[in-house]
Amino acid sequence: MLSHLLGFAFTIPLITLIYFAIPKDKRYLWLLVVSYGFYAYINAAYAGVLLLLTAIGYFGALKMQGERKKLSAALCILSSLGILIFFKYFASLYNGINGILNIWHMQLAFDVNSLILPIGMSYYTLQSLGYAIDVYRGKAEPEKNFAKYALFVSFFPTVFSGPIQRSHTLLKQINEGTDFNYDQAKKGLLMIAFGLFEKILISNQLAIITRMAYSNYQELTGAVILFILILFGLQIYADFAGYSHIAIGIANVLGFSLEENFKQPYFSASFKDFWKRWHISLSLWLRDYVYISLGGNRKGKFRANINVLLTFLATSFWHGFTLNYCVYNLSLGLFVVLENLFKGTKEKLIQTFSVKTDCFSYKLFNIAVVFMCYNFLWVFFMPENMAISMNMIRRIFCDFNLGLTLSNQLYLLDKPTLFQFLFIKLLVLFFVDLLHEYNVSISGWLKEQNIVFRWICYLGIAVMLFIALFNNYGEDQDFLYIKF
Repeated sequence: MLSHLLGFAFTIPLITLIYFAIPKDKRYLWLLVVSYGFYAYINAAYAGVLLLLTAIGYFGALKMQGERKKLSAALCILSSLGILIFFKYFASLYNGINGILNIWHMQLAFDVNSLILPIGMSYYTLQSLGYAIDVYRGKAEPEKNFAKYALFVSFFPTVFSGPIQRSHTLLKQINEGTDFNYDQAKKGLLMIAFGLFEKILISNQLAIITRMAYSNYQELTGAVILFILILFGLQIYADFAGYSHIAIGIANVLGFSLEENFKQPYFSASFKDFWKRWHISLSLWLRDYVYISLGGNRKGKFRANINVLLTFLATSFWHGFTLNYCVYNLSLGLFVVLENLFKGTKEKLIQTFSVKTDCFSYKLFNIAVVFMCYNFLWVFFMPENMAISMNMIRRIFCDFNLGLTLSNQLYLLDKPTLFQFLFIKLLVLFFVDLLHEYNVSISGWLKEQNIVFRWICYLGIAVMLFIALFNNYGEDQDFLYIKF
């Protein structure tokens, strides 16, 4: 899958040239053809599902203007969710039913393996549902042009893994049309380059280590397992943030502006702040369409905390409603709830012991706590089996063995050179995120430099990425979040 995306990336200059050569009011038609062409190139059957969900969202929103507004909204939402549930969970349900029927030596005859979840289906379904709910709530007008709405749902940079867009951002820009902006395009190219750096030079390389460790976790000490969980957290961050940066960068080249999807989440000093920075588009979607729909914080603190837990549990439906994902998401919600419950106690302790809260050490301590807590929970996300998760937790707490780890087991993976290069690349990622944390724009800084220096930097980045693509192309390590 990654090779398809990278191959398609080389066609972006041609797509862009044709796009801006077409009259402004017709450009959306070209992007619609490109979006469906690329989606059908991956799998033609996927394009049929995409078109079906698009039609449901489009006609459902138009029907909401009639007398039966609630009925139309309910049918639109339930139809879209029903199709998503069918593709996500039919195989599990089918196997469960066959397991029961086997008791009586019976079997349902259906090739369940032929039913595959279309790539990106969760993302564009949520995007379409958000639009329908906004129309129902009166926050958006229904789009009359089917082709424009179809492009809103299928926009090729975001269709596979987001960021999940809203009608007041992407659909508005589709309606107004976009113009070429040199500075925006240059910024977009730098974002694409950084996204490729995150995916190919960091995430793919970390995957080699985490896969190897996971397959031999019973031979590792608890300290190494905890270390591997941290590496997996960095892997999944570089993977998903990398995709988001590539998607936003491509959109920028085409003149579109998309919101950030990751905003230095590992610099978060509170659990609540973490979810304002990690997968921002999904977090906001869940807040606006699940948490607020459940009542938000309008019915007291107790109900608000229950709503938080229910919202995080709903995220399990998006990931896959397995025991591991349910425990993972409920644990994430529990961190937020506990932070809310003990906020007053924490403030009293700070006053009692005269703790300085406006210094670097206090912020660093909070960042470290949030970082370690969230990375520990990858123990439920990384394995697909709860028994493996519990065995890994047992080893962390009962066989930590830091001394043996430092003297021997970190090299059990037999990849010391890989670790050294990875450390350098992770430092680059850290400093880039640190600059962004303090609102230092790298593209803005480069813009202020002399033209010779700028182009040396651009060419250096291009050469580095070309070498990386050449050396890593054969691995074809998919983007992790595409499967959701």
